[in-house]
Amino acid sequence: MDLAWIEEPVVRHHEILAAFTRGRTPVESLQEHHVDLVRLDVKRLGKVAELLADAIRRGNHRRMTRKQVLSIVTEAVRDDLVPLKDLQCGVREEVQKALNDSG
Repeated sequence: MDLAWIEEPVVRHHEILAAFTRGRTPVESLQEHHVDLVRLDVKRLGKVAELLADAIRRGNHRRMTRKQVLSIVTEAVRDDLVPLKDLQCGVREEVQKALNDSG
């Protein structure tokens, strides 16, 4: 999984509209932190691509393997941040196996 982020003032400076929407994540505390970029025409979409490339060059990115993501999700379930039942079926099975394997 690759993640990259653009600072909010940069987005505003380039007149790219952001809409704060409820994120689709089982981590309830993160749902209110989701932002969609909206009304993207070709010009603005090109600017978003440039801004993402700049962000990556500046180090505003992270690459995680499937194993790392599974570890993070498993820890979140173990710490009661995410209910196991709220995960998608395939993910839930992998997390349950990781929980069982860790004792």
